[in-house]
Amino acid sequence: MSETTTAPAAAYARDLSRALWFRQPATKCLFLFAPDDPQGLVIAPVGQKGSQTIMDAADRLQAAGHEAASGAMLVDSDGDAVFCLSEEPEAFLRRLADWAVQRVAAIPALGTLKTAGAARLPAPLHAGAAVESLDLEQLTVVRDPTIWENLLRTDDAAVAAVLADRMPGERMWFWMSNDVPGDMVPLLLQPVAWDPSRDRLDAQMRQLEAEGAGDGITGYAYITEEGRLQFVSARLELPLMVELAEWVRQQAATCPALLRLANCQFVRAQAGRVLEVLEAPELWSGIEAPPAKGTLAAAVAALADLPPGQALWLWLTARAPGGGFLALAPVAGDAAGAAFQAQMAGFYRRFPESYQDAVTGTLTREPGGGLRISWHGAAPGAAQTIAAIVRRESGLQPLADAVLARETR
Repeated sequence: MSETTTAPAAAYARDLSRALWFRQPATKCLFLFAPDDPQGLVIAPVGQKGSQTIMDAADRLQAAGHEAASGAMLVDSDGDAVFCLSEEPEAFLRRLADWAVQRVAAIPALGTLKTAGAARLPAPLHAGAAVESLDLEQLTVVRDPTIWENLLRTDDAAVAAVLADRMPGERMWFWMSNDVPGDMVPLLLQPVAWDPSRDRLDAQMRQLEAEGAGDGITGYAYITEEGRLQFVSARLELPLMVELAEWVRQQAATCPALLRLANCQFVRAQAGRVLEVLEAPELWSGIEAPPAKGTLAAAVAALADLPPGQALWLWLTARAPGGGFLALAPVAGDAAGAAFQAQMAGFYRRFPESYQDAVTGTLTREPGGGLRISWHGAAPGAAQTIAAIVRRESGLQPLADAVLARETR
């Protein structure tokens, strides 16, 4: 795996996310939309490069037999996207909403479209200059909030999906209540990286309140380095944890990621000062949280589950708290390493000094059960680093033995 390896799907998600996250009032872009294609929404800045991006996308969609609508995406004074095209705007918005709902879990930035509108142009656009001359004040913008209702879901599976991929250090906004109807979630979560102004969470809260939810509390949550979930707020009380535990018992069979709530902690804090840490292990009796992604426990589980003939991506640094950090992830399903590379970007942010020594490699389980490691470049001190890690996670001892054997050949 090279540092520049990026799968087409990952590159598409990155480019579309940037166009949506970083739009500003008065932004003007070109867009292309084909509702039958998983990469059907393309947004590019006005100019030669953007025009080429749109033409390349049009050629790809045409070759695949997909029809596409095109036009300009403008941004109004509230920061909302407005898609301007020569087609009927409300029908376009419905197609776009249906497409976005199917893909928002993989591309969270699509959630920013929840307030998008559309406007009909008198004629198709043919040049960047025509886009630059567009003025929203002279167009009739159509909006229909009801078509976006499913974009920010508030069901068990939506909360589980957020929990499933969170790693230590990632902050989330939360809303929690024990005054909810039996078919309603008692917890909402939105990663701060997706929702810096808490707009998404606020929209979900309003939706639940309209459906009968009572008072709740808000705050932030994060995964500790040990993989434990902590909720932080001044108003946390144990009855809320009782509600969470009952909910997890009821729904974990269909939404296993909810098990990550097991043995969570409530941190009562005010003005940056911790007042009390609440926990209740008895509430979670018989419920076991799976290893959190991006923890040493997850690496142990990945190694234990590795069958003969299969391989794991590996990332190692000595410059992490506790004497080093190791991450392992299956190569199967990620042959190009794009998903693991995205995880690595998070590790470098989490352990800034790891830029000085981090190394990558692959670990393969041989037919006889032994382990074979291949480093991507030099890996000085790897044996010592892994030995230090093993003192904290003994389940990684087979890896330490394989590294040591390789270095002493």
